[in-house]
This record gives sequence, structure tokens and C-alpha cells, in this order.
Amino acid sequence: MTLSVGATRVKCLNADDFCLLVDGAPYDDVITKFEYDAGYHHTLKVSKIGDGRHVLDELVAKTGQLNTVGYTRLRSAMTPSGVSLSGTGRWRFHNRRRT
Repeated sequence: MTLSVGATRVKCLNADDFCLLVDGAPYDDVITKFEYDAGYHHTLKVSKIGDGRHVLDELVAKTGQLNTVGYTRLRSAMTPSGVSLSGTGRWRFHNRRRT
């Protein structure tokens, strides 16, 4: 299953705390193995375990909210400096500023 995690946290519905914004709704549980990075939209591939919690299988994409900065899964990979890593076949770095 794929989840979209928003770039900012939102107020939880049932608690006086802040929650992740998952698929457009407040999510007041933990996604095991996932480390949230504020300011970035995350696309995650997750599995559900027996008690209903989500466990991260793969970080599919991570893109910045204001400036599109992140890693996108592709056939050929590049480092954050834009250098190609032929044969690794996993990620591409992109940095596009919105005007």
C-alpha cells in the first residue's frame, strides 16, 4: 500500500498534540521505521502488521514543499550533487525552484 505524508504536521483530532498528515487526514499513530522530515512530502510504500499499524517498506519519493528538492525513484541514480551513479538503479536527485 502507498501512503502520502504531508510536509507539515497538523493538530490531532482526539489529542492535544500534532500528527502526521497522511493521505490528506490527520494520522495519530506511528509508521514504524519511518523518520519524518518536516518541510518534505514523503511517498511511502508500507505494509500493515497484525495490530493494524503501518511499517515502512520503502521511501518512494521525498520532495520539498516550497522548492522541489528530493529524491525520485528511477532506473539510473544520481547523488545529491547531481552525479550519476550508473548501475545502482534506485534514485535521482532533483532541485527545481518554483517562481
